[in-house]
Amino acid sequence: METNNLEATNLQAEQMESAARSTDAVLVLASLANEARLEIFRQLVQAGPQGLAAGEIAGRLRMPASTLSFHLAHLARAGLVAALPAGRQIIYTPVFARVRGLTDYLLENCCGGAGCAPVDALTPADGAACSGECLPGAVGANSAEGTDAAAAFARSTPSCA
Repeated sequence: METNNLEATNLQAEQMESAARSTDAVLVLASLANEARLEIFRQLVQAGPQGLAAGEIAGRLRMPASTLSFHLAHLARAGLVAALPAGRQIIYTPVFARVRGLTDYLLENCCGGAGCAPVDALTPADGAACSGECLPGAVGANSAEGTDAAAAFARSTPSCA
C-alpha cells in the first residue's frame, strides 16, 4: 500500500513538473509569436552576446522608443532578454540558455525516443547558413519535395543550431 502511495506521489510530481514546463514553453512561444518581438529578438541574436543598446535596436527597426520598450519588457518577462545598464544606455542581450531550454523541451522525445542526433550535430561543419539539408530527413530548399514554406524557413534561418 505504501509503495502505491509513493508511486502515485511520484507520478503527481512528474505531471506537475511537466505541466509547469509546458506552461513555461507557452510563455516563451507566445512572446515570440508577435512579429515585432520576433524581429527584436532576431536582431539581438544576430548581435550576439554583446547585445545592442535600445537606441540601436529602435534605429535598426525604425520603431518608436515607447513601442520598443513595451516589446522588450515582454521579452524580458519571458526570460528571453536581459537588460544590462551601461552608463546612460541599457544594453539588451539574448538569453541563449533560455532558447536552448525551449528547444530541448520541444525535442526531448523527438523521433519517438529513437535517439535523434544532438542539435550540435545538425550544424553545418563549415558554419554556412542552413538550407535545411543539415537536418536528418529534412526537406531542404533545393529538394524535389521542398515546399514554399520549408524553403522560406530555411532561407530565414541563420543556422541549424
